[in-house]
Amino acid sequence: VQADGTVVISYLRNWRHPNSDLYTLLNAMSEAFSQSPPVYSNSSMTNRSTPYPTNASSMPMPTPIGTGIGGTQGNPSYSYPYGYL
Repeated sequence: VQADGTVVISYLRNWRHPNSDLYTLLNAMSEAFSQSPPVYSNSSMTNRSTPYPTNASSMPMPTPIGTGIGGTQGNPSYSYPYGYL
């Protein structure tokens, strides 16, 4: 993979309709990428931010089913068969 994102694989460069197919292209890409992975990560200590909140109190806690606000039980618009909850 070049810096601009272009994938350079001989099978793709020699693609000819109708003899070429996606199955063989994917196999060629898999083989090439397994030898030299196109994606990598740079470890950077300068800007390490947490992708989620670290303060647990800032997140609302879920309420268990059946303990809705105001003391209602379950969903009042739904009736359970035989009165069972």
